[in-house]
Amino acid sequence: MGKSHNLRRSFYLLAAIIIILQLAGNANGHVYLSDPKGGETLEVGTVYTIRWTNAIPHILQNWDLWYSTTGAGGPWIVIAMDIPGGDNTVSSIHTYNWTVPDDPSSQIRVRVRQDNSVYDYEDTSNADLTIVRIDSDGDGVVDPLDNCPNSPNPTQTDTDGDGIGDACCCVGSRGDLNGDGNNANILDLTNIIDIIFRGGSDPGCPNEADLNSDGTSGNILDLTYLVDRIFRGGPPPGPC
Repeated sequence: MGKSHNLRRSFYLLAAIIIILQLAGNANGHVYLSDPKGGETLEVGTVYTIRWTNAIPHILQNWDLWYSTTGAGGPWIVIAMDIPGGDNTVSSIHTYNWTVPDDPSSQIRVRVRQDNSVYDYEDTSNADLTIVRIDSDGDGVVDPLDNCPNSPNPTQTDTDGDGIGDACCCVGSRGDLNGDGNNANILDLTNIIDIIFRGGSDPGCPNEADLNSDGTSGNILDLTYLVDRIFRGGPPPGPC
């Protein structure tokens, strides 16, 4: 009798363990992080779309996202909290556009959490990914954020506010003061006269107004150079 009772107890205990393991396995499948999976290389300053799927619907409150620079064990750094739940149906796809932080590492993991009214569920990228800094001109500003990525300009000066840094706004030869694509013509002459004699604003691109290439922009020597070019057939402005 006692032996039979112990066998039944052992059977029930084994069944309970199996059920617990199944529930734990199912819990890990309530939300599925599809991107990034691991192995990707992301560049600082670019926008990466994180994607995840709602595998099992719950009374969904919202979503949370983190990343780690030291692998799956964390610590975890917030990407975004309380992202609206949106579609709660099975297989619904959710996304978040993540601006990749200036946090280089080869042990990056991303984690998503499904915030529910009772239990929360999570998923993490399967393997490490990498965040890298690419700074082609070595000025301390990564390429995606650099308004002149191939010419050093650590101050990111952009006098005319056109998104192109002063360090590379002059293309080809100097002299297009009004930015219409034509160099050293009568309209550019009007522009430089306005700057020198009428209190006009400084040229948007300093190199354009340095017609004689002496390192100073928009002064009387540049005006003389431009007049000579337009009315006397003088030499064209030099290269930027």
